Amino acid sequence: MVPPYEVSVFINCPFDDDFNPFLDAILLAAVACGLDPRSPDELGPWHPKPRLERIQDLMKASKYSIHDLSRLRGEGDDNFARMNMPFELGMARGLWLSDPARDMIVLTDTTYDLPVALSDLGGLDVLPYGSDPSLMLRRLVGQFAFWPGATDIDPNRLLPLLPEVHAANGAVREEYEMRHWKKMLLAVDGIVKRRL
Repeated sequence: MVPPYEVSVFINCPFDDDFNPFLDAILLAAVACGLDPRSPDELGPWHPKPRLERIQDLMKASKYSIHDLSRLRGEGDDNFARMNMPFELGMARGLWLSDPARDMIVLTDTTYDLPVALSDLGGLDVLPYGSDPSLMLRRLVGQFAFWPGATDIDPNRLLPLLPEVHAANGAVREEYEMRHWKKMLLAVDGIVKRRL
């Protein structure tokens, strides 16, 4: 079943082991606020449609999007910066220009790097989270309260659930040796329904 446009939120973030605690915070915040997180991973890693087309389709089908730009510095031996996230933010911005009813959140671990790395984003507010999944969760829930499709909830009720969500999604990632999007969302939804 395809989630309704009004509560769909496209997630644009690093998908690696180091980011898993932050991804879990994003998923918990979104699910607890009644939003439906979307990712190209929901179609499985070996889908015949090219990844960029899946991203475009999901962005068009989502009223909201979240973009984490914390990986703007070079990494690894070759010192490559991750360019997928800024590229996808540009795609979302293009959709917003044709439909200003869409909304997006731009996340970063610090407010200082973004104006230097992407100076064209000047004037766009970002939510810094100081490399802290708990702060990220609080800030996301606070921003979701302004989105018409989201449920307003006290983030203090969610913070105790974060370790349980991380453990459950860690078990899913280990069992399937990948990010099984559907199973991860089911785990988060089960925890939210059981504990809230």
